[in-house]
Amino acid sequence: MNKQELRNGMVVETRGGTTYIVVGDKFLRYDGFMRITDYNVDLTLNHSTLYGFDIMKVYAEVEALKELDDNTKVLIWERI
Repeated sequence: MNKQELRNGMVVETRGGTTYIVVGDKFLRYDGFMRITDYNVDLTLNHSTLYGFDIMKVYAEVEALKELDDNTKVLIWERI
C-alpha cells in the first residue's frame, strides 16, 4: 500500500503500536496527530531519527475515534 491509497476513516498503526485515523492530510489521534506529508510514498516517515513512527499496518475504515484501539478493526495491509 502507498500513501495515495489512504482514505479518510482508515486506521494506521505505527511500528511503535500507536493507532491513528486518517483524516484529510493528517493521521489523527485523540492525543495528537502527524502530517501525512511527512511520510514517503511507502508509508515510512521521512525523518530517519523517528523510526518508530513508520506505518506498519493499515485497517479498513472505522466510523469513530473510539474504535481506534478496539479489536474489531479489519486489517487490509501489513508491512512485511
